[in-house]
This record gives sequence, structure tokens and C-alpha cells, in this order.
Amino acid sequence: MRDIAGQVAEINSFLSNYKADSPLKGVSATKLKSAYKKVHAVLIWQKTIDNSSIHDHDTKLYMNEATADLAQAMLCSLFGLYKPSNVMLRAHLENAMRVATMLCGMKPLETKTVHDLAVLFKATSLRNNPDTDAAVQAVLQQYAHLCGYVHTSSPMNMDLRIPFSSIVQSDEGKILTCLEGVMNAAAALNKNLSFLCAPLLAGMHHRDADYIRDQLPARLKQQIAQGA
Repeated sequence: MRDIAGQVAEINSFLSNYKADSPLKGVSATKLKSAYKKVHAVLIWQKTIDNSSIHDHDTKLYMNEATADLAQAMLCSLFGLYKPSNVMLRAHLENAMRVATMLCGMKPLETKTVHDLAVLFKATSLRNNPDTDAAVQAVLQQYAHLCGYVHTSSPMNMDLRIPFSSIVQSDEGKILTCLEGVMNAAAALNKNLSFLCAPLLAGMHHRDADYIRDQLPARLKQQIAQGA
């Protein structure tokens, strides 16, 4: 018989004694700071929406989950878990689309497929502004790309690491790619929420509002200020 109990004890021992060099070796502090700067804007939005007068429970729930997915995607990348990072980032984009459509009064939870959700997302008022329209297209393109990691559509999407043999792997190219993906997703959500929730942006503490606005394109920032 297999000694399952003994092997589980070995796993516990392995985890208790596991030490590794940081996968962040070789990654510039500037790149990491840039990524977190984008993520922090989403954290501000999450807190703002959660404490807002928005009555729809699902909007707040899915905004919380979208934020959690984004933060976990970044955290996984920092630990050298690149495929899990990409899978979590895909989940973030899906939930971010749900949030945007809910804010537009749509019912994304009634959709049966992600294709149906994407159709709703493309029908939001975000398409009425060139900057947020570009953000919509960027989200859809990034989502399609990340599906490759979920469905393992090619060897490029494979991880090929078995836990307890090799848990983390330091790869500067992969971590930079993951961080770039996190940055792009966070930037798109910041643009979309700034457009859809302009009154909430106007009601933020001035330091939070300035932090959000500083990351927006000049044209979008001006249009929001003018109430466009």
C-alpha cells in the first residue's frame, strides 16, 4: 500500500522548511512600483464603491472579487507562479466586465457564456468615449490572450512544474510580462470606473481623487471634469 500519511508528513515538512531566493531578483524597483501604482488605484475604487450609496449588492460584491483577483494575480507573479498569475488575471477581467455592465444597469449574471458577457460589455456607454472604448477593446484582447493559459492552447501556455518538486521559478521575462498584464488590466478598469462613476470620483477625498486622475489620459480627465 502507498504510505499516504507518510507522504503528507513529507509535504508538511517540506513546506515548513521551504526557503527560496526571491523571484524578484533582476526586476527593477521602478517596474514593481509602476505595477503597484496601477493596482492601488483599483484598491481606492474598491473602497469607494463598497462605501458608496450604490444599492446593488452584486455590483459591490463583484467589485470586491475583481479587486481580489487583481491583487492575487500580482502576488502570484511576485512568487514566481506565472501561470496561476495569468489565470487569476483572466478571472479579474471577467469580473471587471461584470462590474462595468452592472454599473450600466445591465444584468450580466443572467448571461450563460463569457461571449454573452462580452457582448454586453461592448454595448455599454464606455463605447461612447474614445479612451474608454480603447479600454474596452484592450480588455477583450487581453482576455482572449489569457484564455490560452486556462485552456493550454499551446506549449507557450504550459507551466510544466509539479508542486513539491519545483514550486517557484524565477524568470525575469515572465515576471515582467505578468506585471505588464496587471498594469494594463488595472489601467483599463481605472479608466472605465472613472467614466462610469464620475460622481463618486468627484466625491472622493482630494488625495484619492488626484491619485486616480493623475493616471487618466488628459482628454478623458477633461471630459469627466466637464461632465461629458
